[in-house]
Amino acid sequence: MQFLNVAGYEERILQELYMTAITVKGTTVEWSKGLPEISQGEFWRLFTPVLVHGGWVHLLLNMMCCWISAA
Repeated sequence: MQFLNVAGYEERILQELYMTAITVKGTTVEWSKGLPEISQGEFWRLFTPVLVHGGWVHLLLNMMCCWISAA
């Protein structure tokens, strides 16, 4: 479960934060090759994937790494 899903965001909002649109079919994940959204001017997609986390532990470990590297 992703952090933003836990925070109450819908899947369509998460799709806007990914680098490109993804679809899940069974156990496989599919996406468009060549990053068409970025080619069409959606440059925020280069930065927003850092906002999507796999859960509280993932977010906590990322924040600890940032804190350690800043010290």
